[in-house]
Amino acid sequence: MAPEVTRHEAYDEKCDVYSYACLAYEMVSYRKPFHTMTVLEAAFAVARDGLRPDIPPSCPDAIAGQHS
Repeated sequence: MAPEVTRHEAYDEKCDVYSYACLAYEMVSYRKPFHTMTVLEAAFAVARDGLRPDIPPSCPDAIAGQHS
């Protein structure tokens, strides 16, 4: 869930973008974001600490938004 949803704050369509990004991460990395954490650990780290998944090194630059 998006951080604002986890924190029970007002939210809008940006939460859908966050969810889509998590899905895209899974498609590029072949694993779930924060795969080394429990669901609760990840939810708290995202909501409280602003944790975001790292872009995997295998992700093509065109998708990662990095320019060579």
